[in-house]
Amino acid sequence: MDAKAMERWRETRARGLLRFLAIYGAAFGLAFFVVTDLVFPALLSEPRPDTATFVRDAAIYVFVLGPAFGGVMWWLNERAYARAQTASAAQASDGE
Repeated sequence: MDAKAMERWRETRARGLLRFLAIYGAAFGLAFFVVTDLVFPALLSEPRPDTATFVRDAAIYVFVLGPAFGGVMWWLNERAYARAQTASAAQASDGE
């Protein structure tokens, strides 16, 4: 993680996990829903699902899978951030 990415992540994490999940998790869930329930069926000439299935799928993707994906992304970014902090601290102590 370079210095610019570290600064961006520092700003993102200052806003908090819940906001991250609401923005990035829900956005991923919505994008995944659009691709899997709207684009693929149209490309494969499959019939559209009934309204109840459509709403159920949207809720699952946006409120379950999206935040789960966001949680994994948060965890991965935290790990990368911690490694980058350790590496920069080690470089700073080597320079002394």
